[in-house]
Amino acid sequence: MSWREVYPDLRVEVREAKAKGNQVFAWVRFVGRGAASGVVIQMELAHVCTMRRGRTARLVEYTDRTEALEAVGLAE
Repeated sequence: MSWREVYPDLRVEVREAKAKGNQVFAWVRFVGRGAASGVVIQMELAHVCTMRRGRTARLVEYTDRTEALEAVGLAE
């Protein structure tokens, strides 16, 4: 079963994005309602993408924003 089947109205909102070298940090928010239950979900997490030739070669998700920024070398 796919995300689209479980959450047909799922939205992904990019809240923040930064890049360093070939890595991109994006803090994203997911919002949707379960198709069967009607329960609303909201969650935020980081995507750290490693880019090669203009395409995503690797994507790692982090629930901790600071840890994700450190992984890209953008710790504040």
